[in-house]
Amino acid sequence: ADSRAIVTTILTDPLYTEYSTDTHRQWGHARINVKGAWGITTGTPSVVVAVIDTGGDAGMSDLVGQYALPSTEWKYFGSSMNNGDDTDGHGTGMATIVAGKADGLFMVGVATNCRILPVRIAKKGGESVTTTSFENAINYVVSTAPALGVRVVLLTLGGHTYTSADKKLTTSIQKALDAGLVV
Repeated sequence: ADSRAIVTTILTDPLYTEYSTDTHRQWGHARINVKGAWGITTGTPSVVVAVIDTGGDAGMSDLVGQYALPSTEWKYFGSSMNNGDDTDGHGTGMATIVAGKADGLFMVGVATNCRILPVRIAKKGGESVTTTSFENAINYVVSTAPALGVRVVLLTLGGHTYTSADKKLTTSIQKALDAGLVV
C-alpha cells in the first residue's frame, strides 16, 4: 500500500492533530512524531497487542475488525465480572490509541493495522485490581501468544509502594518478556 494514502486518511480523523498539544485531541501523537513513523509502517495484522485493562467495546467504530478474537471469546480475570465487555471505556480508549482504524470517524491509533486482544481485569479505570488478576491475565496472554500472534502486552497501571505481591507480578511480567513479548 502507498504510505502517502495511509497518512492522508489518518489526517482526516477528527481527533488527530499533527502539531497541537490540545488535550481534548490526540496530542500524544504529535509529541511522539507518529506521522514520521507512519511513513515507515502502520503495523501489520499479524501483530496483536494484548490490552490488559477494563475490556473492550465490540461496537466501537474505530475498532471494528481490529480485534483478534470475537467478543464472545474475550477473557476476564477478577471479581464480580461475567464477560470481557468494557462498561467503563478505559480499555477501549487504550485499544483505540494503539490500533484505531484510520477511517476519518473519530480517533486513529499509532499502529492502525495491528490487532487487539482485550483482556478485562477491572470494571472501571482507576479501580484497584488485585495482583492475582494481573498475574492471571498476563499468564493467559503468554499461553495464547503463539496461537493469536500476540507480540505486545499493554498494562496501564501504577502504584505507590512495592510489596511482596508486586514481586509476584514482576515474575509474571518476566515470564512474558522471556516468551519474547514486549511489555
